[in-house]
Amino acid sequence: MMDSMKFNMKSCIDKIIDDLGITHQLCGCNYIKFCIMYILENDAEASLTKEIYPACAKYYNCSIESVDRSIRFCIKRNWIYGNSSKQAEIFDGYVNYESAYPSSNIFINIIAQYVYRIMIYNV
Repeated sequence: MMDSMKFNMKSCIDKIIDDLGITHQLCGCNYIKFCIMYILENDAEASLTKEIYPACAKYYNCSIESVDRSIRFCIKRNWIYGNSSKQAEIFDGYVNYESAYPSSNIFINIIAQYVYRIMIYNV
């Protein structure tokens, strides 16, 4: 992938993460960014728990369980304290807001699709 496109993708992901109100101080924030980049750069059909989490754990030199736990905590915290209007814009139709927050798989894949649409179609 071209460096300029990769930079634009990272900038786009950072902006979406900021807009959602995800706290950058949490480890899960970096792990979420890594997972989204992995999906966009490598394989959209890659298994989150079998392929992407291990790659993230290796990159950040931590355990797969730590990656999973940190991402789930970050999503849960964001769903409670984050920007609900941006959440509605991105996740509308994918998540029932009354019942619970989205799974890690849904959260990461929906944001990856959102970034893809922005990068390809300039939505």
